[in-house]
Amino acid sequence: MGPTGPAGPTGPTGSAGAGSFVVTMRTQTTSFTRRLLKGDLVTAIASCDAPNGEQVVGGGYHLEISQFQDIHQIALLNDRPTNDPPESYIVQFIVTDNFGMSTTLSLTAVAQCLGEVP
Repeated sequence: MGPTGPAGPTGPTGSAGAGSFVVTMRTQTTSFTRRLLKGDLVTAIASCDAPNGEQVVGGGYHLEISQFQDIHQIALLNDRPTNDPPESYIVQFIVTDNFGMSTTLSLTAVAQCLGEVP
């Protein structure tokens, strides 16, 4: 095998590639320390940083209740992204029967937000 030859000319610049993306978890918690009654709405909304281009790509919720026997007295109404394009994630329950006198509840909405890496 012979010696290595001289380097060739630099090739043309390639096309721009896609930027890098990151998923960020955003949460919002709503707590109720008063007695919840039949017909009350329990809502939490977690929002992405829409002005900076983030959009919801997933979400969910976490529910904490102090008296487990009252868990059957709420029904899920909404568990979904809001708007188009999706900027927030809403979780909403309705109380179907009066809670016990000392029952407290916390609802946390979670939004999974897709945005570009700065």
